[in-house]
Amino acid sequence: MRFFFENRNDQITAYMSDNLDFGAHLHEQLEIGFLFSGKAMIYIEDKGYELNSGDMFCIFPNQIHRYDGSEELLVCMIIFSAELLPEYTKLFFSQHPAAPIISSGNGCLFRLFDLMFRTEEELPYETKRGLILAVMGIALNSMRLEKNDRYTTSTLRSILIYCDLHYSEPITINSAADYLHISRSHIAHTMRNKLNTSFGEYINAKRVDRSCELLKKTNMSVTETAFAAGFDSVRTFNRVFAKRMGCSPREFRKE
Repeated sequence: MRFFFENRNDQITAYMSDNLDFGAHLHEQLEIGFLFSGKAMIYIEDKGYELNSGDMFCIFPNQIHRYDGSEELLVCMIIFSAELLPEYTKLFFSQHPAAPIISSGNGCLFRLFDLMFRTEEELPYETKRGLILAVMGIALNSMRLEKNDRYTTSTLRSILIYCDLHYSEPITINSAADYLHISRSHIAHTMRNKLNTSFGEYINAKRVDRSCELLKKTNMSVTETAFAAGFDSVRTFNRVFAKRMGCSPREFRKE
């Protein structure tokens, strides 16, 4: 399974979609949504929850999550900075929901999401902030919260940010340990425990994802793509790419 750290800069990102399927990732923003119709699955780390029409879901900062199994879906999504709501910023980073779903039946949540997404005019920023504040006020009153393991969360975030910044360079778990002042064994344990992957596997996943972008969007040769993505040889690139994507880089570009 692929995991990645998503770096976002916008205060508010809001959109509607008919497909919620998305690979495992984490970010510093909150991610909330409402299903107007259909169903899907949401996973927090390795625990799955069923989403049905009328449900709201809420992901706090730095929670590893993914979506799967979208069926006849119409979902509205809001991704926003924790600092957008200073009333709750400290809470957002110190706790997380015991379960991410608020089951259908709350008419107020439906009306708030409906107002934000089913209006013909673009809402002003302050109006959006007010609606999000109202949604979170209701949601927090309906959810049971648990305290974060701050050390584990901070360590994982530091590791993933380091990987995100340096995956195209010749890095190893030892260089990451030296840079982050974390023991090699602790990095390995954290990634295996929280992400179910190794440091090397994660770096290779980042490199393959980057190479896919380059193969799609540029005219770089396969050799140039391999080195630009961080692989030390074309042979290694071809082997790792084929294992993860089920085809060679050249076949991927043709398709």
